[in-house]
Amino acid sequence: MTRKKSKNKPRVNRSPEQLLADAKLKSTLRKAQSTMQVDRPGVDKFQSVRASQESGHHANIVDTVSKPKATAKPVSLLLTVADLCALLKVSRSTITRMERDGSLPGRVMVGGSVRYHRETIECWLRERVV
Repeated sequence: MTRKKSKNKPRVNRSPEQLLADAKLKSTLRKAQSTMQVDRPGVDKFQSVRASQESGHHANIVDTVSKPKATAKPVSLLLTVADLCALLKVSRSTITRMERDGSLPGRVMVGGSVRYHRETIECWLRERVV
């Protein structure tokens, strides 16, 4: 099997130290991009980092990236089996066993998928509190 050659990029010989530094910077940038949100669309938060990378100096990522915004997750009327497992802090097999025993209320079939009515489950949990 032959190796594909890049047509547009010329081959550049780099030292192991340069390769390691570039790999660390790319990893840091990837982590920062995955955890942070951009405040305004079209604004490049990493512009100074890229400019410093080209000049050979590494910038402080923390100074160029804003903190992520907290977003509220909407509450759904129906729970999936995974949501119910997380809510009750039990395994999927425990949910299946409770369903088989008839001790778990609020089961709804939606298009062949099993869902649980949130209010029914919450009322059931309140009744169980001693």
